[in-house]
Amino acid sequence: MATNNIENDDRIRAAQVRSAYSNTAPGMTATAVAAFLVAGILAGTGAVGWPLAITFCVFMLVQIQARLLLIATYHRQQPPDHEWRIWSGRFTAGVMVASFGLGGFSLVLLSPHFFDMQLLMMLFLCAVASGAITAYGVLRPAIYFSILPMLVMPTAWMIAQNDWVHWVLALIIIGWLLAITSQARRYGAQFEEAVRLRFENEDLIARLRNEKSLAEDASSAKSRFLAAASHDLRQPVHALSLFVAALRPRVTDREAAQMLDQIDSSVQAMDGLFNGLLDISRLDAGVVEVHTKSFAIHPVLERIRRDFAADAAAKKIDLRLVPTSASAFSDPLLVERIVRNIVSNAITYTDRGRVLIGCRRRGRTVCVQVWDTGRGIESVEQGRIFQEFYQVGNPERDGSRGVGLGLAIVKRLTALLAHPLKMRSQPERGSMFSLELPFADSPLDEAPRAPDTARDLPGGASSAAGPGEQADVAARAGVQ
Repeated sequence: MATNNIENDDRIRAAQVRSAYSNTAPGMTATAVAAFLVAGILAGTGAVGWPLAITFCVFMLVQIQARLLLIATYHRQQPPDHEWRIWSGRFTAGVMVASFGLGGFSLVLLSPHFFDMQLLMMLFLCAVASGAITAYGVLRPAIYFSILPMLVMPTAWMIAQNDWVHWVLALIIIGWLLAITSQARRYGAQFEEAVRLRFENEDLIARLRNEKSLAEDASSAKSRFLAAASHDLRQPVHALSLFVAALRPRVTDREAAQMLDQIDSSVQAMDGLFNGLLDISRLDAGVVEVHTKSFAIHPVLERIRRDFAADAAAKKIDLRLVPTSASAFSDPLLVERIVRNIVSNAITYTDRGRVLIGCRRRGRTVCVQVWDTGRGIESVEQGRIFQEFYQVGNPERDGSRGVGLGLAIVKRLTALLAHPLKMRSQPERGSMFSLELPFADSPLDEAPRAPDTARDLPGGASSAAGPGEQADVAARAGVQ
């Protein structure tokens, strides 16, 4: 903890030093120009001689050039934070030379017989002091050593004149000196606090990024493990299902048959949950390969309609497919899985009316749309239905409505294929899902195959995975 405090203090002091070195050069140039003008006015009015004025100008030029060279050296070397004391000391030494030089020259440039020139000289010194606060007021030793010698010497000269006018002027300068030193102290404290907060925020962001990276690595490792172990995890469930099927013809007792039906229902629910979880794990692990080609859309949709016809008839829902001759360029197996999950969701949440499957072409895009006259989705819930295990209107978690992973898989698959998915829904009036696919001129002309790599997927979401999802399509899609 002590080491961290030292490092943070070094960073703050180094930031103060950088600010002083970065903001000083423009002010020194303006100071040099003002000094040359003041020296010229003093010599031109006869307040001082030209040799003294020229000497003053040479001093200003030399010390400013030396400090500019120091600033250039600092920027060229870009010293590490822990060397801030060295560069702070060099900077402070430079401003001390300038301040003592200006204070010393003021004693000989203040002519006792030219009061207006005295005011001009004091105005120049006060202007230099004010500029120093904005230039390097963040560096406290430098600001104090730059202001005090430069103003204390001429103030003492004013007091030594032994008349009330100069005494009043000296009091004004002393009051102003106290005010600007207080301002410099507050300015430095505010800068230090701002820098401290900035570094704390940067450290916090770095820690959050590190923790986020660790969490993502852990999630990715979990997904890779589940994807690799999918066969071993499914095997006991499939075996249990086979045992139930083999046992059914041998059970003649009515009560035992009912218990067997309940066991079979639980096995099917467990199998559906395993399938959904492992599908999502494979997608999150990035092991699902994409094989794009041109294909006719109608056979895919007809197969889906045929597979869900019994489920729709059991609920007395009219399941219709509008024939289409359009072709698309994508992975037909993954597209089939997307539409299959959407249709399953539509049938699950439609109590009466119909579910309509069709296509619309818009330029070089084919929109596969699924319309239903179901319960619809409130606007506040429309963004949540793609979350895992989220189901609208199923707080009791009725297993007959699925496990809430169907639309989560849809979201991940559309992200994997980079196919936009749009949805419109109104409560009690139904919903419409539209999957946009690239249009293909002919299903016979295959385009070049896409690389067999899965892209990074964004976080998905979910809804119910209704009845009728076929294991053979999941297997062919590479999502078990």
